[in-house]
Amino acid sequence: MQAIPVHSAQFPLRVLRIDASARVEGSVTRQLADQLVDGLATRVADLAVTRRDLARGLPFVDADWIAANFTDPDARSDAQRETLAGSDALVEEVRDADVWGSPPQSTISACRPASRPGSTRSPVRA
Repeated sequence: MQAIPVHSAQFPLRVLRIDASARVEGSVTRQLADQLVDGLATRVADLAVTRRDLARGLPFVDADWIAANFTDPDARSDAQRETLAGSDALVEEVRDADVWGSPPQSTISACRPASRPGSTRSPVRA
């Protein structure tokens, strides 16, 4: 097991919490995620948490989405850009996170986003 890199106080630590349990109340994995985020909050002063609940659903990939995705970005219509906006936002949530976790798979990953000075995208699994 590799150690998670030490967080620099220069930037807030951005956490993407991903819940997938269909059970909102009484979910053990949601309770575990609560404990992980609460524990991290006691150790990191500047913590920014984004929460994504997959049990609430995600937009389906349909023929319109596929057509928009395979259209050159410069040639996309406003409707195609709107079709892709939701998935683009989800991708940005993952890209922007320093730490993301999905407790059902017991996976917590950390990375240093390339957008921060002196860092590279190198995920670390713990």
